[in-house]
Amino acid sequence: MPHKDKAERAAYQREYRKTPAGIKIYIIGQWRRRGLKGDLDAIYEIYLATTECMKCQDPISGHTKHMDHCHETLEYRAVVCQSCNNGNPLDLTASKNNTSTGIKNISAHSGGYIFQKMIKGKTDGKWFATLDEAVDYKVRYLENLVLRECPR
Repeated sequence: MPHKDKAERAAYQREYRKTPAGIKIYIIGQWRRRGLKGDLDAIYEIYLATTECMKCQDPISGHTKHMDHCHETLEYRAVVCQSCNNGNPLDLTASKNNTSTGIKNISAHSGGYIFQKMIKGKTDGKWFATLDEAVDYKVRYLENLVLRECPR
């Protein structure tokens, strides 16, 4: 549809973004910009159909839905709630907000290191003298967490 001027084109685009097709294009575009890999059209259908966190089964919708993905390969894993997304033991590398050690959930503080993990609103943390001690503790902590959550 040709548009006479910039304002008319902007108004058309605003209205289009409110349609199901416009919303889909916007969301998939956000995923692409963040590097999410996989069949994004199929993943979008899963995303729309998901009403419960695929990990804890809590109800989710709208802004409470998050795309869990591997931070190394950028491949999609599941649609989860924010708590499960933030507390995912499969993510090992640091996010942008923790560059002091480069290891997710381990920060340098006052001549030592702290491991902090928040899961379902509960914070678990412990101080260590060395980074190696903190990493060893984190590995054991995450192994125990996975064993508790994944029936074998």
